[in-house]
Amino acid sequence: MPIQPSIDLALGLLLVGITLFAVILYLRLQSNRLRDYLLKLYLINRQVNQDVLDFVDQAWPILEAAGFKSLQGEIQWFGERKAIQHGESGTESYPISIAEWGISIRLNLTSGRIRGENLLLANLVLQNFKVLLELDVSGKTSEFLLSQKRLEKYQLFVQHDIKNIAQFIVLLSEQVKGTKTDVQKVALVDHLQTMMPTVTERADKTIKQMTQPNKPLQDIEAFSFAEEVHKLAKGLELNYHLQGDVRCELSRTLFDQVVKSVLENFKDHGCYEKQVHIEISEACEVRFYIEEKGFELNVPVERLFEPFWSTSDSGMGLGLFIARELLSTIGGSIQLDYSDERFGFVVQF
Repeated sequence: MPIQPSIDLALGLLLVGITLFAVILYLRLQSNRLRDYLLKLYLINRQVNQDVLDFVDQAWPILEAAGFKSLQGEIQWFGERKAIQHGESGTESYPISIAEWGISIRLNLTSGRIRGENLLLANLVLQNFKVLLELDVSGKTSEFLLSQKRLEKYQLFVQHDIKNIAQFIVLLSEQVKGTKTDVQKVALVDHLQTMMPTVTERADKTIKQMTQPNKPLQDIEAFSFAEEVHKLAKGLELNYHLQGDVRCELSRTLFDQVVKSVLENFKDHGCYEKQVHIEISEACEVRFYIEEKGFELNVPVERLFEPFWSTSDSGMGLGLFIARELLSTIGGSIQLDYSDERFGFVVQF
């Protein structure tokens, strides 16, 4: 039997075996890479508590490792814009577009020329990144809707308290009408001295929990901006300097709620002792700001108008959001006025 063909066959089989082993090893390594990338994406998303803004920023190193050259675009976050810029543009484009309620995401991932299993890996990482983003956006929307439901239930409790207080007043009125003799009057006073502190405390608590007076926002009237702002700022015990005035026709209730929301924002975020400058222009515009060189805003700009997000222990994160929503009903606006020397807001009614 010839020896050379047997050696050639053996070498051929060995070469095939080595090739198969190399292919299997390579695919195994690619599979492990994919698993690691996906696991890291899930872990990061969990660490940031499914927060869209933080997730986009912290996911970039993983996307870059998966073969992408850049991540660019913008996120409209409850009226505020956050630009996204990571890496340098590549030749291949992978757009991501998500819009739901007050959130709009327009991103574009780019890569160089990648083919084969590397392209498959990159696409799988991209799809998982997009799915997590969509879930986070839906989660934020659901959180807001659930919070609205909770507030509606909370209003029911407030209404229940008001009903109880009203019933107490009716009962008291009947007792007063039925009091004829001095003995009955003394007994009624003794009863009131026992009951009134509890009722008064409950009434005070209910008043604080209630929102602005239920006066229609459509009730238009002319009034002095300066007088109204002065009343609100003084009621919040703020250190302020007021300049200018104008008389405009609009809902005083809407004006009060917007201005109070802005002023409370200064008070709730460490600006209580700083002087708040308030400038009123003839164009029905009010500018609120504090001056401080080297001022650093300890809140991400894009978070300012996000509902139910607050760094204040006493705040609910609704003031500025409600102010913007109210202003939108009359074609007005509220914009951030921020530099390294001042911080404030410009409100156009």
